[in-house]
Amino acid sequence: MRDGRSPVVTCVGEPSSGRETEDPDWYAATARPRDVLVVGAGVAGLEAARVAAARGHRVRVVERSQRVGGVAAITGPGAPLVEWLAAECAAAGLAIEFDADERSARPGELIIQATGAVHGRRAYAIADGAIVLDVVDVHSGAVTLPDGPIALFDPIGGPIAVDLAEQLGDRAILITQDQIAGNELSRTGDLAPANVRLQQRNVHIERRSILRAVRPGEIEMEDRFSGERRTVAAAALIDCGFRLPTDPITGAHAQVGDCVAPRTLHEAVLEGRRAALSI
Repeated sequence: MRDGRSPVVTCVGEPSSGRETEDPDWYAATARPRDVLVVGAGVAGLEAARVAAARGHRVRVVERSQRVGGVAAITGPGAPLVEWLAAECAAAGLAIEFDADERSARPGELIIQATGAVHGRRAYAIADGAIVLDVVDVHSGAVTLPDGPIALFDPIGGPIAVDLAEQLGDRAILITQDQIAGNELSRTGDLAPANVRLQQRNVHIERRSILRAVRPGEIEMEDRFSGERRTVAAAALIDCGFRLPTDPITGAHAQVGDCVAPRTLHEAVLEGRRAALSI
């Protein structure tokens, strides 16, 4: 691999790739089968259920929504992995109970929590009547965008807001505290191409800007360096910021995936396997 940092080359869906001589046998049969309840059918939960069932445990999966995969199923490149995990669970005879949560636990069941994340704290003022939407709700179709310009708040500087801004085109107002949109895309080599795409789509970019307030029809920002405040017209704001873990379930054997800390599919799969192996 032509990278001076010499990273380990691995696979999101098969994290043992590149570590075949180090990782344990994830599928070794258990000597003590247990009743297991996996709460949450996202990537981490499905992987925990799949591996636990393969090891001989009696597994149930509950999901509070009516679909599997969590955020990975509705945005980003993770949909094929979700489909594969769901198919593997079905092949193992695992039925997923929808509109259910940890309150469905039966006596003696060991709980693995995989309940994902929620939107983070919003450190800006929201006036009555202002429309503030979560990016996950936008991607899932749970909300409908109003007509007119749409502001996207991107405190991360990553692909989430940039991708959505590309989709919205000239309706989008991308708000970033950095000198350039999608600053963290430099890690992937997509920084310059992404900014070219934003320009081609006529996305308006508010650089060096800290979001201060959302009011009906307008957004107030503060210049990161001068402190000068200004407003732009916008029908709604989509918050593309950080997410936080869901509250822990009392008595759970293990927490996996974003309910520990929101990260990537790689960590979700790996933690799901480790939880299954720890039973």
